[in-house]
Amino acid sequence: MRLLLRYSIFAVLGGLVLGLLLRAVGARKRFGTLCLVALLPLLGHAGYLAYMVVGADAELSSTWPFAALILADLVVAVVLVRRWHRTQMLWAALLPAAAGLVYAAVASLMLSFTLGPADVVPSAFAAAVYALITLTLVAMLLAFVPGEPRVDPSFWTSDR
Repeated sequence: MRLLLRYSIFAVLGGLVLGLLLRAVGARKRFGTLCLVALLPLLGHAGYLAYMVVGADAELSSTWPFAALILADLVVAVVLVRRWHRTQMLWAALLPAAAGLVYAAVASLMLSFTLGPADVVPSAFAAAVYALITLTLVAMLLAFVPGEPRVDPSFWTSDR
């Protein structure tokens, strides 16, 4: 557990350094794209779990709800990133972590029923790598948040 905490600290520090470097280079215009790229580890780990289900010869009909919920999680995250990447940069930066938490709850609940009878347990190492990569990418995105452009107060008035 201590080792995972140490790696988490390194992931956050590495993500912040990477974010500051990208911010200095001028990738601020690409913040929305970076937010979408931060969702790719979720897709990768979901693919890994799908491979585990197929390799375990589990009943494929029981995996459709899992796939549908993961797809819904991704679609909601993409829509929210698209909506928030200019106005609510903090929420857009934290969205990959929130999508990851929803994914972790869905994966642990739904796949335990699918893989339980087949006596297959997904690797905890893959889950730890997914969590560390997501933590690094969220820290990278958080480096873009300070100094975010403020929304003009006249935007919220009704006299447009």
